[in-house]
Amino acid sequence: MNKFFSRIILVSGLALGSISVWAQQSAVITMDFDASATEDGFIYKKIKLQRSSIPHITLENIRTAKAVLPAGSGNALPNSFEPDVAVAIERKVPYAILKFPRQARINNEIVTLESADIKYTEEPAGSRDVRQRPTFADNSVLATGTWYKIAVKNRGVQKLDYNFFSTLGINMSQVNPANIRIYGNGGKMMSEKAGSSDNYDDLNENAIWVSTTGSAFTSGDYVLFYADGPTKWSYESTSNTFVHTSNIYEDYSYYFVNVDMGPGKRIGTLSPSATPVATVTDFDNYWLQDRDSFSASALGRVWWDKLFFTNVPSSLTQSIAATLYEPAGDVSYKTLVGHENTGPGMFTLRLNNANINDRSLNALTSEYQYYTDGTLTGTVTPASANLNFQYTYSSGTTGKAFVDYLQLNYKSRLRFNGTQLNFRNLSVANLGLNNFVRYTLDNVSGNVTVWDITDPFNIVQVNGTASGGQYTFLAEGNMLREFIAFNGSSYHTPVASGRVDNQNLHGIGYRDLLIITHPSLLGSAREFADYKKSAFGQSVEVVTVNQIYNEFSSGGQDIVGIRNFIKMFYDRATSEAEIPKGFLLYGNGSYDFKDRIGNNTNFVPAFQSVESSSNDYAFTSDDFYALLDDGEDINSRNSLSLPILDVSVGRLPVNNEEEGRILLDKYRKYHNPESFGPWKNNITFVADDKDLGFANPTGGMNHLDDCEYANSYFLNNNLNYSLHKIYADAYSKKQTSSGSRFPDVNKAINDQIFAGTLYMSYSGHGSPQRWAHEAILTAADYDRWNNISKLPLLFTGTCDFSRFDQPGIRSAGVQLLKKANGGAIALISTTQIVYSTGNKLISKSLVDHLFTRGQDGRYSTIGDAFRLAKNENPNSISNSFRYALLGDPTMHLQIPVNKVITDRIYNVSTGTEVETDTMSALGKYIIEGHIADWEDNDLSSFNGTVYISIYDKAVNLQTLPNEKMPTPYFTVQNNVLARVIATVTNGKFKTQFLLPKDIIYDFGSGKIGYYAHSDREEAKGFDTSFVIGGLDPNAQDNDGTGPVVKPFIDNNKFRNGGVVGANPMLYVELYDDNGINVSGSSLGHDLVAILDEDESNPYVMNSYYNTYPNDYQNGYVNFQFYHLPEGKHTVKVRAWDIFNNSGEGTVTFEVINPDKGFIGEIFNYPNPFSQTTHFVIQHNQEGKELDIQIRIYSPSGRLVGYAERNTLAEGNRTEISWDATTVDGRPLEAGIYFYRVDIHTEDGKSAHANQKLVYLPQ
Repeated sequence: MNKFFSRIILVSGLALGSISVWAQQSAVITMDFDASATEDGFIYKKIKLQRSSIPHITLENIRTAKAVLPAGSGNALPNSFEPDVAVAIERKVPYAILKFPRQARINNEIVTLESADIKYTEEPAGSRDVRQRPTFADNSVLATGTWYKIAVKNRGVQKLDYNFFSTLGINMSQVNPANIRIYGNGGKMMSEKAGSSDNYDDLNENAIWVSTTGSAFTSGDYVLFYADGPTKWSYESTSNTFVHTSNIYEDYSYYFVNVDMGPGKRIGTLSPSATPVATVTDFDNYWLQDRDSFSASALGRVWWDKLFFTNVPSSLTQSIAATLYEPAGDVSYKTLVGHENTGPGMFTLRLNNANINDRSLNALTSEYQYYTDGTLTGTVTPASANLNFQYTYSSGTTGKAFVDYLQLNYKSRLRFNGTQLNFRNLSVANLGLNNFVRYTLDNVSGNVTVWDITDPFNIVQVNGTASGGQYTFLAEGNMLREFIAFNGSSYHTPVASGRVDNQNLHGIGYRDLLIITHPSLLGSAREFADYKKSAFGQSVEVVTVNQIYNEFSSGGQDIVGIRNFIKMFYDRATSEAEIPKGFLLYGNGSYDFKDRIGNNTNFVPAFQSVESSSNDYAFTSDDFYALLDDGEDINSRNSLSLPILDVSVGRLPVNNEEEGRILLDKYRKYHNPESFGPWKNNITFVADDKDLGFANPTGGMNHLDDCEYANSYFLNNNLNYSLHKIYADAYSKKQTSSGSRFPDVNKAINDQIFAGTLYMSYSGHGSPQRWAHEAILTAADYDRWNNISKLPLLFTGTCDFSRFDQPGIRSAGVQLLKKANGGAIALISTTQIVYSTGNKLISKSLVDHLFTRGQDGRYSTIGDAFRLAKNENPNSISNSFRYALLGDPTMHLQIPVNKVITDRIYNVSTGTEVETDTMSALGKYIIEGHIADWEDNDLSSFNGTVYISIYDKAVNLQTLPNEKMPTPYFTVQNNVLARVIATVTNGKFKTQFLLPKDIIYDFGSGKIGYYAHSDREEAKGFDTSFVIGGLDPNAQDNDGTGPVVKPFIDNNKFRNGGVVGANPMLYVELYDDNGINVSGSSLGHDLVAILDEDESNPYVMNSYYNTYPNDYQNGYVNFQFYHLPEGKHTVKVRAWDIFNNSGEGTVTFEVINPDKGFIGEIFNYPNPFSQTTHFVIQHNQEGKELDIQIRIYSPSGRLVGYAERNTLAEGNRTEISWDATTVDGRPLEAGIYFYRVDIHTEDGKSAHANQKLVYLPQ
């Protein structure tokens, strides 16, 4: 953290003067500060730099406002707006991160920062080049040669003999022993800090020992090499002990064998000769039991060994036995314990039945806590080498407790154990160069070999002297050295993993998109890649995690290997243009990296935090893969030492190929013309109701305000959308047996999905199953989202909604992504609990980046918009880590690039075209317009259809007093007065319509919304340059005739009384000379459907009405009913024309359980017929595959005709045509015939029905 300012000079009242230290020529940026855009009391700003040094900062023209704070709350405020400054690198570009206090106490007055001019000067000595120096190999060693993989369980000297090589599939009789090579980097977890020197690239060759009697490798020959195990031991100076790091990803280390690439690396020998300055007869030893058996939180990386239950007395005392090797003195211990209990608990630790320590554990105090934990440490003097540590848990309340590991440090006598002995000695680690130490290894009988394994790639055999049962040797005391002594009586034997195909990920050049997948998902991943190549011309590479592990983490699972694979492309890029556009993790993740739980889904692993005890702090994140500048570390989250995302990463959490192909099908539909439509003009924000403050009724989280903050972009900067606000506080709250509910909010959300929305954002409480405590979105809602041609991008600022790393629990977000017939095209959503201020900030930034057109006319990919939104809010970085992009990061929202532009508006109420800028009630108007590209060049080649919506003026809506809290207003402008469709020819269109009587008569700014498409292009636009209000003085007289209303089910072939399923589609045809009123501006004049005479609960269908092209008089409605009970039903549809004359129509139908007889009616039309007739079957098997057979018989029973069809029933009606062709090819004679319909469903049900037809040939 760097501070450049020591004081502020107060000039006058609320206008502060300047803060200055250096008087240098500086660039100036004027910045406004939004006091609400803070999570931690600070406001953050970014300035793009030319150099990577911290700039000099000067603030001038500081503007503030008085702040009103509760008494005493401003005591800790600073006395200036002096910012802290840091430099961060984002995609190879340096940025200054400025951290300003939101408020300060100036001259004993508390003020809030509103704006300031920021002057900054960069140090001339600062580096301009912030590119990473490429440190990755050009090609992998695995690119050529023949390779075999082996797995090592325990560290130590491994032996590969003739038989072992044979199990690998190598014919050793044909191998020159000199050519045997072994590669590998050990099995310890890699450092998570980017660019760490502790991490190795590709595979390093290990020095090995080959014992052979000649030039051929025979049955008596063997290879020895030293292998590290998966557990890392490091010296910790603060405790003067060795501490362990267990590998959370692997239980094995992996090595690679090659025999056909020439002579390999061999272990050398060293025979030091010097006068020792010290003699070593003991060594620093350690012991560990760390068995990861279960997770207490299903989150994070901490797993536990032993489990205690307060209601199972026999479990409350458990032991860990340790046998020390040649102990010589005290033993220090460290163990981790924890419990899940609403009351306090206590662990008592005994050694061989004597109390040595205890640890109290606090009660859980938050619903977000999984457990509380603590360590027990101490030193004991053992009476023998056999130690029995006994753990006893006690608590006065019901709960469970856990023990993780037991780690011991102690001195051992340097005595050989007869097999293999690892040893080291701290006391001689810092004696300096050329100061040698004599090691005296006791208890040696026969031959013994000592290897210096300090550098595992360059092992050296240290020769010494054997005499009198001792082996002595010399080694330099300039570092902590690790040795192993062995006598050949016992070696470790690896596990043969098998042949490894050649691969060369290091040799991959630039790609637009890198897809990282699991071998079991490779087929569908490649299909996805092929689609991206063919549809968008992207360069795409598909690689598997196993391939990455082989080259980047020594063959073992480690997310750092995946990160380093991604980093390789980043480091090699010499400019931002050379950085891949995105990385797609194609496969699900899991909190279990080792498949200890059933039905695990660890296909492409996700980062799990070290913290695991609380949902407040534990998290899973894919951001780990995007932190690529050297030194960046996801575990270091100080806001001025912050990690900045450098690439765009998304995930498709698929578990199998079928799910992958479902998502591919959704992507194809989303980008195809079948998804064209005016729904792409719609933006929707959903807000939970306001929380009740604990002490203040105006306190608590205000989700409405959060949405207003985020969607202000569409009111202030971009009016090019229809903004829909579904705020729970504006709807009536109902009390039910299940608790408080907002049924109209559920309906409004579902209606908006049916109508279509390009983007839907939710702010509020939630869970993996639903939105809000009042369940405003549940599975019962989204299960019926059949919106495959209107897929939104969903943003959910709520807790846990899209967690993907917990097998067995399918979160709602993941279900919406994978839903085959609808749901969402992608989600930017949360994996753990999040907080409202951070949600508000990222939501606002996301909207800004998603919907702002770039200089090339295009919009950001969803991955880039997501990355930039996170990087703009460093004060919310912990919150941001909990957001994931479930989707393709290189996908663009399907925002039409071209424009629809109004040319003229005419009033034609008098029969003459009079250009106007005002529309009034009952007036008749013509709109002329044209299509242009994003640079306003006319598109005369554009031929298609334009959809036009005329909106009334913006209005202020007030929330309802559901609770005893203020009822604020919010602004909307989505009341559609008229919808018309026109034909676009050669880029131009012209259409006519009448405005209804029901408008707001005050004069004010109206809005026209346009959406147009041809067979391959789209365009959109909005026009707010005209006025709406008043009554047209030339309005025609009311004709007194209401609309013609014809309701059906599915289509106009439906016959009253027909059988349908529980979710029938209401189809209504409407006509009126003057047009249908769908404004909804006047009470009781909505277009409604009334089910079973229930007038008190009408279904409002204003937004479902569409006209036919170039015809404002004719229109139609498609409206889906859901979950209707069995039995007969009547739907009455009531419509109003623009003069408020009403018309009605009725349809009757019967809902029958699909498991019962399901043919409602059969008929054919025309009947009689002369050429072709159409058989119509009304049924209730919507969405099922049907096998339909129709047999036509003569009156005597002879089969004369046959028709069949296998089809997926898209509604409650299926048609099959027959052209009177007979089974024997003879002409069908005139007469009466009978036919039988047989239907079989995919789930084994069947039904049949009979009817007659008349054939009258011409």
